[in-house]
Amino acid sequence: MAAAAPTSEAPEVASGPATLSIYKAARRIKRRESTLYNALRSVADDAAFVAEIAALWPALPLVANLRCGLWYTPPRALAATCYFKSTDGHAGNWSFSTARLNLHLALLAGLFLVPPVIVQCLG
Repeated sequence: MAAAAPTSEAPEVASGPATLSIYKAARRIKRRESTLYNALRSVADDAAFVAEIAALWPALPLVANLRCGLWYTPPRALAATCYFKSTDGHAGNWSFSTARLNLHLALLAGLFLVPPVIVQCLG
């Protein structure tokens, strides 16, 4: 019988799944799934979803967050842009940035008489 080919798997996998922690398993899956193709496919799928929402509710103004929402938004459907940072509104974060007031969103909501849809990447 021929010897088994060497594997590049970590020792935890060779000794059995019982010794592989959930954290290590999740990290291994994430590494395997983190390819350029999957990243671009995710952006394309999310952009298609935003375009579908814009088509379903054309009366709602579409606003893209400049930090990570602009690439999901069809340019022809864009009513405005905004700038939110991930720490804005977090519990226990009482700092206030005058650079990110986004007062134009209140004006936009008053102009359209409906709240704007803000496009933001969460992943």
